[in-house]
This record gives sequence, structure tokens and C-alpha cells, in this order.
Amino acid sequence: MRIIRKLPFVLLAVLALFLPAFAGEEETAKQLEILKERIRSEAGIEVAPATGEAVPPEVEITVLPGDTHLRLAQDMTGSPKAERLLKSLAPSLEPGKKLKIPRTLLLSPLADHRSVSFRLNEPHVSLWSLVNEELDPENGDAAFVAVRNVQRLNHITDPSKMVDGQKILVPEALLPVTFRPRPSIFVFRDYRCEDLKNLKRQAPSAEIPEKFVRKLKKNGLWEQQTVRPSVDMVVVHTTEHEGAPFDNVANYIRKNRLANYLIGPGGDIYEVIPERFRSFGCGQSLWNGVYNVDHRAINIELYADTATPEIFSPITTAQYEALKSLLEDIYARRPEIHPGRVLTHKMVALNYKYEMRSRKGDPYVFDWTLAGLPDNSALVDQDLALGRAVICDNKVDAPKITCGQTEAMRIVRSL
Repeated sequence: MRIIRKLPFVLLAVLALFLPAFAGEEETAKQLEILKERIRSEAGIEVAPATGEAVPPEVEITVLPGDTHLRLAQDMTGSPKAERLLKSLAPSLEPGKKLKIPRTLLLSPLADHRSVSFRLNEPHVSLWSLVNEELDPENGDAAFVAVRNVQRLNHITDPSKMVDGQKILVPEALLPVTFRPRPSIFVFRDYRCEDLKNLKRQAPSAEIPEKFVRKLKKNGLWEQQTVRPSVDMVVVHTTEHEGAPFDNVANYIRKNRLANYLIGPGGDIYEVIPERFRSFGCGQSLWNGVYNVDHRAINIELYADTATPEIFSPITTAQYEALKSLLEDIYARRPEIHPGRVLTHKMVALNYKYEMRSRKGDPYVFDWTLAGLPDNSALVDQDLALGRAVICDNKVDAPKITCGQTEAMRIVRSL
């Protein structure tokens, strides 16, 4: 077995290399877009094409008293590394200054162009009460950040001057999922798991082995594992059940809490674990620098045998149609998830001991077009390209390797 070690490709170096001094506002936007496209290309990040109404590429905010580039980066992008980009957009920050931030740089909920309107009156007598009662923040720190972001988006520099009945617009994606509109699809609960103990979604760091923790700290990857990610992806699996009856497989998935949804051979959709809880579908996994993907993923199992020719039982047309309907339902409720955020198990699986891809291969056969999706398996594997993972290069594991992983190998070999 030959292991191809990946040379680290540091994203910050790309920023430093390609971020020139900008002359004017138009030139800033142009250069920034070129930079973002380069980063997305190198990292294998694909942004789903916009459909329907045109969405402005930028979001206008108002700078608040006390705002710094670092605070804006942390509050609105979730990453202190965006501080440098924000400085290129606005070298100086004065309270009341209008600032246009590219939508693609913002946290997904803040980038949502759909808004819900509230009024500043009973029961919402202040921004603080509105945020705490409608947005349901996790803790006091999250509430302070949410209040600041609502102020920025609504151009409110001094809350004390707000008037009774004033209109406040809040991005729909900031609201709890239960408050958002939901299309009607029929979901069976025959195999619903009743034991939801210890299934709360949390930071990936909670379940990383101690030996691996030391390695991540040494490599500078630990800090991002301590932040609880939002649910921002779907991972598709196939059961690879070797001919076992559907009822047996469904009960096994329920007992071991392996999926949020299961799609039967006839296209029936079964809810196993509610989306607000994690399931154990991916196990040891890595995507874009974040481990334990289950905490940020909705896992969907398809009852199919796609690996073994002797008992080959492909995903049926009815299952593809059901998957499309379920995904459309998820897109409508979760704007942070779009067709470009639907992955397969083989794309994210990782062996922690060897930091190696090719741990899982399902689904071995998957028609992205029938699922109504772009071929995301062709995305360059960012974790391979940046040296966070290696790949097993042998014939036995060849069916477990995606086109995007192969391309990442090619890029690294060419460096």
C-alpha cells in the first residue's frame, strides 16, 4: 500500500499573495471577486448558481460604535481571518459608515436575502427582547452578537433613539427552524428512534480522541474544532446491506441511530432521528477542516447495495425522486444548505489513526443528475490539497476514491 502524503497549502498565503492594495471602490470589488474565485478554485469550493430572483451580491451594513475590523470579522463571518479582507474593503471604520460586504463572506444565516419583519412594540420593547424571544440564542454571548448584527443590518447606530413601532428586518435563516415555512412532504415514522439521549449537536472537539487532539493542536487545527458548527450540509449514504430485508436494515439503523432519514426501495421516506439532533452516520470524518461531520450534517440513508456485483441492488428511480423531494424540503427550511452542500459518505469519511480517506465508499454508484444535483464528487478535496488528509493509493480502494480526491492528488504532485 502506497500512501501519498500531501504538502500543506496554506490559505492565508494565498490571501497575502493575491491581495493587492486597492485603489477605488469598483477596483476593490473586482479584485476581491477574483481573489474569492481563486480561493474557491484552489479549495474545491463550489457555489450553487442562483435561481429565481436576482440576489444582490453584497449586503450593506452600518458600522456601530466600538466596531473594529476584528469584531466585524468574528460577528459577521465567524472567522477572525476575514479581518484582513474587511480592512481591504474599508481601511477605516467610523460609526454610521455604510459598508458593503460580499454576501459570500458572511455567515450563511446573515447572507440569507429573505427577511422577516418585526415591529418594535409589545412584546418586543427593545432589540434585546426581540433577539432573545424570536432568535432564541444559545447563550448571552450569542445574544450580544445577534443584537449587534441586527443593528448593523438595519442601520441602527443608537438603539436609544428607536421609536415605537419601528420596523426591524431579520434574515429568515436567523430564526429557529420551527418558525420557518416548510413545504409539505409525507414522512413515515415507523422506524423513528425514541432514544435521543446524548444526541445534542455540539462542537466536534467533544468526541475527538486525546491522541488526535494533541496532533490537531500541534498543526493549528484544534481551535476550529471547539466551535459548534451550524447544520450546513447533507450527507447521502447507501446501506450496503448485502441482501438483508428492509425491515431488518431499518431496525438496525434505528437501534444504532445511524441516520436522520431512511429512504426505502419504493421511495417511502422514514424519519429516524429529528434534524435538530445528530445521528452517527458519518463516524470518523472530515470536511473543509472540521472533523466529526455528523454534528453539522443531516444524514440520509438509501436502502441499496451498490458495491457487490453478485447482489447489486441499485438506487431506484422512486428513491431518487424521494431524495429530490426531501432535499427540496431541506433547502426551503435551511438556506445554508443548497445543492452544492450535498455530499456523499465517501467524500467525508476519514480514518483518524492514519488521517486517511478511502475509509468508506458508499454510495459506490450514485447518479447525481437523477438526484437533481451537480456532481459534487468532482469538487477538489480541500483537506487532501491542504495536507490535512492522505489517500490510500491501491486498486482495492479505487472504488472508494472520488474524482475530486484524484484531482487533489494531481494538484499536490504538481507542486
